[in-house]
Amino acid sequence: MRFKLFDPLRIEVDSQNRLLKVHYKPKGSRVYYDICDVKGKILLTGQLQDSDSNLDLSRLKEEEYVLLVLDGNHIKRKLFRWKLSQIA
Repeated sequence: MRFKLFDPLRIEVDSQNRLLKVHYKPKGSRVYYDICDVKGKILLTGQLQDSDSNLDLSRLKEEEYVLLVLDGNHIKRKLFRWKLSQIA
């Protein structure tokens, strides 16, 4: 039995700056991402340039989304909720 000690794809929603911070160490030279709604419709797509990337969420409504990271034959998936923080 194998245990995974760490998750190779980590994300953090930065509501104040309207960013999705993506931390992923690529296995290949070209790594792409898709942000989809929960029904599977692709809303944003692009290429991850670094192991730490910031994706602009300002065009998305406040809902749940799925981040897909496509790295050669590997696909990683993360569900996240995009919600603006309450600013007083």
